[in-house]
Amino acid sequence: MNEHELSRLLEKYRAGTCTDDELRALSGWYNELDLPADAAPIDEKGLANEMLTDFRQRIDMPSTPKRVSLRRYIPVAAALLAGITLAIVLFRHTGFKPSADATAQHAQVVKAAHNRFVQLPDGSRVILKAGSRLNYGASFNLKTREVTLAGEAYFDISHDKSRPFIIRTGALSTRVLGTAFSIRAYPEQAKITVTVTRGKVRVEDKTRVLAVLTPDKQMVYSSKSASVLSQNIDATDEVKWVKQNLSFDNDGFGAIADRLAERFETPVEFDPALRNCPTTIAFSGNETIEEALHVLCLTRGASFKKQKGGYYISGEGCGVTAK
Repeated sequence: MNEHELSRLLEKYRAGTCTDDELRALSGWYNELDLPADAAPIDEKGLANEMLTDFRQRIDMPSTPKRVSLRRYIPVAAALLAGITLAIVLFRHTGFKPSADATAQHAQVVKAAHNRFVQLPDGSRVILKAGSRLNYGASFNLKTREVTLAGEAYFDISHDKSRPFIIRTGALSTRVLGTAFSIRAYPEQAKITVTVTRGKVRVEDKTRVLAVLTPDKQMVYSSKSASVLSQNIDATDEVKWVKQNLSFDNDGFGAIADRLAERFETPVEFDPALRNCPTTIAFSGNETIEEALHVLCLTRGASFKKQKGGYYISGEGCGVTAK
């Protein structure tokens, strides 16, 4: 890995936008370093700067450094593996202890093969449209709540005045405290669209505030011309895709349970007697899996319980069998 590439990856790490492969590349590079025998634990806040400084010092060395066997070291906290924060703290068997501030919270890359519900660590809810991707780093929910979106998503953000929620989409950032809105920002498209259904959001680039949006307001940004169009719209119509495939009219109970399992990517099993029971129900699209299961069970007088790896629905059924 050359200096330019490493610098680029470290900058992405500091911004919290590294992919899994990039984190693995950084991990491999750092594990190959000639670690000094008296190395002290690294402060997480300055880790990226420390690594970059160390790297630049090493490439300026005229002689070949003496390699220290990595077997003498054990990664104690925040090991840099795929999806884990780059806060590496090493200690020797003979005495070094990990920093008390080390974090083991995982970075996440969430991909949606279909419309998918995601609940973030702060309780905020996100519905990702099929083909979209959401990234958030290990520092999420500390001083700020920051995510990166590629594609389209509907956000329902938990209110927290002390920790603003920031969505990065290309050159733009959308900042909120507690609200509901959608963003459409596909990397291959020249436009970024932000639509507010509840609350207030501020959209900005690196130099200026582009718009402050309230309910039923929309901003369309052109990345080619850097122009902004603000307009009044029916936000409910704009985000109707959130409810897509979630309205059922006399569908089999089992088919609905299977649809929820797909949406939440969580196994949902049920008593076979319930499978063909005709059920009419419509979901808002913003429910958690337990909220959705609760409503579904009410339609048949059933109940659900959490089990290892998923949920199980119990009920007496309705006497309807498959044709």
